[in-house]
Amino acid sequence: MHWARLSLRCPSRWSELVADLLGAATGAPPAVEPAPSADTVSVYVPAERAGRCRRAAEAALAEIAPVLGTGGAPDVAVTLVDEEDWAEGWKQHFAPLRVGERLVVKPTWAPWPPANDPAQARPGDLVIELDPGMAFGTGTHPTTRLCLEALEECVRPGDLVVDVGCGSGILSIAAARLGAAWVLAVDNDPVAARVCRANAAANGAAEVVRTVVGAGLSSLHAEPDAVVANILLRPVLALAGEAAAALRPGGRYICSGVIETDEPVLTATIQESRLRLLANHTLEGWLCQTWEKP
Repeated sequence: MHWARLSLRCPSRWSELVADLLGAATGAPPAVEPAPSADTVSVYVPAERAGRCRRAAEAALAEIAPVLGTGGAPDVAVTLVDEEDWAEGWKQHFAPLRVGERLVVKPTWAPWPPANDPAQARPGDLVIELDPGMAFGTGTHPTTRLCLEALEECVRPGDLVVDVGCGSGILSIAAARLGAAWVLAVDNDPVAARVCRANAAANGAAEVVRTVVGAGLSSLHAEPDAVVANILLRPVLALAGEAAAALRPGGRYICSGVIETDEPVLTATIQESRLRLLANHTLEGWLCQTWEKP
């Protein structure tokens, strides 16, 4: 099978934002290759999807063309690669990662704890085995780490959790690991839904994580204890009203995928949904908020 590498050089301080937009537009996990003056951000997609993904990526990146200094829409380069090159091209950027106090995200091909450092393991570790495949979400992006930490703070045994824009399923599986009795994983990309379902099964969470193709909370028939959305600013804002209506009293809305400078508009808009801000955390220029339904 042949793959296409979609890549873009950008100023280093904007590489995480470009990676987030490129990953969201294509549904593929991004990799950042640092360089002294500018980084290269890449994703790998099946060759037959290259044209469609390139157009989607350029449309998404056009919104930040001024900060990238490209004038008009950025020109995303496309290079055909073999499957072996694709596999090695992004897997080298994905290693075991501890997030919060108990969560450990590790690729399926890496041992935990590392053979050369067994002391990294701690009693009570909750390990998430992950093979992102063509879906966004490895745990390395700041927004994913922020959401994982927020879930660790609020998910309790027996909770019902909804993960909107589930991608690889990392947040859904984390909720299951933390004791959720039922998780609804929603994504509008059938590829992401398939990858999420496979990862849930590989983690023994197939009975807990139910994956559906769709958007928002239209598939929901119960009051969840938490809704988590690691997507982008506009869909996060659009979802806030749905979350406020669906959550049980005391339930939490965890939202990220938002850059720190958008905090005023995010806070002001979600406050209109009559949710109460509980926590506001930032990491590397990215923002994650936790809201509570009174």
